[in-house]
Amino acid sequence: MNITGIEYFVVSNKKPDIVLNGFNKAIVELWPNCIIYEDDKLFDGSFFYGYVKDHEMENFSEENAYKLDQHGEGQISLACQYYRSLRMNTMADYAYYDGYEDLYDDCPKGNILRKNIFILHEVYYYTLILPGTHEHPFSRK
Repeated sequence: MNITGIEYFVVSNKKPDIVLNGFNKAIVELWPNCIIYEDDKLFDGSFFYGYVKDHEMENFSEENAYKLDQHGEGQISLACQYYRSLRMNTMADYAYYDGYEDLYDDCPKGNILRKNIFILHEVYYYTLILPGTHEHPFSRK
């Protein structure tokens, strides 16, 4: 099976029960008779939920994962992972120097690529998996 679906990530301090309740409400408005799968719900708030419109979509998703079906819809998943401390390394382009070039000892002065390190505490890392890009009409719903 080919890998399908597009993953979108958000890091937040918003508690999982608030996010999950709001997300479930939106899904039920979209699909009133949807099937919700709960996997791996943990005490720290971490979870994985899968959503399909009906049994027809469930059968389609078993064979095709997150691909869009003949109606232009597809399986959706929402996952959450709790982090007591999360370190994120990024690289960013800067077209100017801010007077603090000496602090960037890992980047030569002529280089505009700078390394940024973010350390976040007590956060939740949410992953939304959609069958298409965020520009697709179904994903925009």
